[in-house]
Amino acid sequence: MSTATVPQPAQGGVCDPGQALLDADRAVQNSRDPFPELTLGDALTPCTKPRSHYFNPPTAGDGDGSASLAWPGMTAGVTAVVSGGTYAVDTDALSDFATALTNAAGYLDDARAHALDAESEAQDAVARPEPDKDTSDSQGGGSFFSEFHWSDPMCTSGFGNTGIASCSGPSSYSTSSFETLRTAALDAVAALTTGPGSLQDVADSLRALASDVMDCVSVYNGAESGAAAAGGGSFGMAAWGALGILMMASSPLGFLLLLGATSAATDPDLTKYADGDLADVLDDLTAVMSDDDLAEWAQTDLLKIAMLVDYARNAKTGREAAAIETYLAGVAQRLDPEISTKLPEELTTGGGQTIPTSSLTPMERVVYYMSVLSADVAARRFGDPTGLTLTVHGGSSLTIPPSGRDPMAWGTDVPALKKADGTAADGEKVNRPLGTAADVIRYSDSLKAQDDDPSSGVISIVRTTHADGTSSWVVVVPGTTDWGLGDTNPQDLLTNLQAVAGAPNDLETSVVAAMRRAGIGPDDPVGIYGHSQGAIVASNIAADPTVNERYNVTTLLTAGGPTAGADLPDNVNALHLENGADAVPALDGAPTPRTPTRTVVTLDTTDSDLEGYPHGSLVYADAVEGMSGDPAIDAWTHRLESLTGTDEKGATTSAFVFDIARHTTGAPSQSGSSSRF
Repeated sequence: MSTATVPQPAQGGVCDPGQALLDADRAVQNSRDPFPELTLGDALTPCTKPRSHYFNPPTAGDGDGSASLAWPGMTAGVTAVVSGGTYAVDTDALSDFATALTNAAGYLDDARAHALDAESEAQDAVARPEPDKDTSDSQGGGSFFSEFHWSDPMCTSGFGNTGIASCSGPSSYSTSSFETLRTAALDAVAALTTGPGSLQDVADSLRALASDVMDCVSVYNGAESGAAAAGGGSFGMAAWGALGILMMASSPLGFLLLLGATSAATDPDLTKYADGDLADVLDDLTAVMSDDDLAEWAQTDLLKIAMLVDYARNAKTGREAAAIETYLAGVAQRLDPEISTKLPEELTTGGGQTIPTSSLTPMERVVYYMSVLSADVAARRFGDPTGLTLTVHGGSSLTIPPSGRDPMAWGTDVPALKKADGTAADGEKVNRPLGTAADVIRYSDSLKAQDDDPSSGVISIVRTTHADGTSSWVVVVPGTTDWGLGDTNPQDLLTNLQAVAGAPNDLETSVVAAMRRAGIGPDDPVGIYGHSQGAIVASNIAADPTVNERYNVTTLLTAGGPTAGADLPDNVNALHLENGADAVPALDGAPTPRTPTRTVVTLDTTDSDLEGYPHGSLVYADAVEGMSGDPAIDAWTHRLESLTGTDEKGATTSAFVFDIARHTTGAPSQSGSSSRF
């Protein structure tokens, strides 16, 4: 039996738990060690020492035009870094700057060459012979040492005569004076041409700086091209397939099942005798263990997953997200070759468009495949989906086809709500202000708190009627409420998988149908907010071309969601809130793009007294309470205020709150994975 040797971080170096696990994985794969658990524990030993921070938290100047942000009343212990927006980088200007630095270095090289020429002339200079003393005396003229005229070689070297006293006119020197001056000149040239502070040193520094600037340009350009490649149209954020496993492993029940019941979970009949959390965990496990490629990953990676989950749950470093991102990106790269062969050449987006499978990233392909498996597991337990019902609070219900049959319900008539007299319906009055990001987050959290029916999800369409009679809107989408697959509540793990793959899903379909039901006009300004799962859905909707053809989406707010893959159009001004200790925003395996219209605020709450896991919506609300003082943030807040009529005389705000429910046949489906494509 061979033994895997796990590379260790350099002494005193920074350890990335995600990278440590990937290194251990590669070592195990290469050695084919049948007992990887004997080596994986050692992989994280250097990463688990009690240190205040394994990583430095994100700071200003991390290579994305970022800047620190603080404001009056900021929660003690919270730090915030703003990047994107007004801090977008002009790479052409940076390239021009690098060129100027290189040219300046060339000028210094020329100056050094002139100085070296002067050095050579000084070395070759010869003093005139001193006249014989007797001859001088016999001629009756002169002193004991005859004087002679000598021109300083620095004066004729081409280096210039500025500041050289001997260049102002002829001077008389003795032989000893000549040698003293020659030595001084040679020493001066040596200092000028070599060593610290010399022309050579400064020129080298300028060239090194130019190289660093061009490296930055490459990073910026690479990030932009990477973001474009990861977008895949409306195919956004991936790796929630791994999140399902991570979430399960984060609970004692789920972890025990992962360790001891993986083979049993492949039997769908077991779910008939389970309910509640147990049934949900078995559903999730069945989706993974029913596929050979995914089952092998889960079985070989159990200990790594457990270690990483434990690290993420502690949330003490402010950079847990970075470790998760590294690990999941590596897993996707490993799984993709086999998964890709099982996918068709074309796939359907959430908006009903068809795109090449090859245009997706490895993570997107893996999670798309996992979403298909999950849909099959759901169908075997609950039956095939038959429709979605939207019930407005205090009003009527409307049933539309499921997303798999009619993505976003574009092919279905969805009439706007009306009063008995045919005029537009009124929503529930909203008394709370919605003028800041924190206000919107708290409103969304209250929706979930007031929703006491776990069998359905809840969303809200907030309308502001302005004094001039025009309307503007804010769509509010809370996060996951059900960690099962395919039951009546569409705010579940199945939606997570489908949404991050960019596939048609019941929640996006319900949200867009609710927008139509509330009566949003094609020219009305619309903002969208989402937390966690809601962030994925909100970003997908804001990025979807079919939505942008029909609606005027102007503003996006997300909190605690993986939003890197959303290819947002320039008309959408986005503010993304991400907590470095929150693992969820990193589940796409890539950083959220920073652009002139996309601003990311990276928070670190690990040193604060805020209660709850950093992913919690109220943690985000408390962390950004009163946030201001940055041009991009202030501009975004002003747009929100205009949408919600904040401090606007005569503006009124109301909301259409919808309960959304999924319907199925109730009879176990016998369809296979292939039918789902």
